[in-house]
Amino acid sequence: MVASSPSTSNQTGWHIGFWAAELTHPLRVFQEAGYEVELTSTEGGKLMMDGYSNPTDASGWAAGFMADFNQSGSGDFQKTSNFGGFLRHDF
Repeated sequence: MVASSPSTSNQTGWHIGFWAAELTHPLRVFQEAGYEVELTSTEGGKLMMDGYSNPTDASGWAAGFMADFNQSGSGDFQKTSNFGGFLRHDF
């Protein structure tokens, strides 16, 4: 699965990252189905969740997604490979 690497918004100057539910929901479904999932990102390295999508954020905006976040193996978000290094015929 591919996620966006951390960045800074050109419009707001805020730090932005991947939207939690867009990654953790399908990741959890794939893992529960028995698939081995490798996380990659556009730049490689540590992933950063967008603050508003983080179920632990004080705003509580995404608190309903905590189960998917906890069960998806969020520790895998610390080090991802660079998506550019993958070739279609490798799979």
